[in-house]
Amino acid sequence: MMDKKHLHLLINEKIYLINEGERRIVFQEDTKIEPQTDPSQTSSEEPENSHSEAEDENLNERTVPLAIFHESSSESDLELLQKIIEACKLEKDSYTVFGNGFNKTLKFRKALVFVAKSTVFYEPIPYQESRILFAKPLGQISNDQQEKKKLWRALQAFV
Repeated sequence: MMDKKHLHLLINEKIYLINEGERRIVFQEDTKIEPQTDPSQTSSEEPENSHSEAEDENLNERTVPLAIFHESSSESDLELLQKIIEACKLEKDSYTVFGNGFNKTLKFRKALVFVAKSTVFYEPIPYQESRILFAKPLGQISNDQQEKKKLWRALQAFV
């Protein structure tokens, strides 16, 4: 079971609070965990095990050993992701890359999620019957050696 303090990381819709006495709706802070990307950015290169949204629906039928979620469309970020996968020496059938952000309906044993906001980075947290490791976005990691080191140490213990 996941701690309540981490629950906000998995909510990806707007939350409304309805005050019973006044019968009015009060907008609460948007708690999306996916970083917003510029739709005009496109990428010609995707990691080998990347899947489209239609393929994602088919994957909901089975449990993915390691799901990697990101929202980057930058070619240099995708190259970094491929290098991370290669450095971890992951077998092709042991992971799946999703380029459209976190999908909470997907069943996975472990998940590596690249996001801009999280209360905990580089420490696995329990989620249902699996574990999630949140990392900073690929664009931030690529230019920061300290972030790369933190991610590498976390991945060595996680995968």
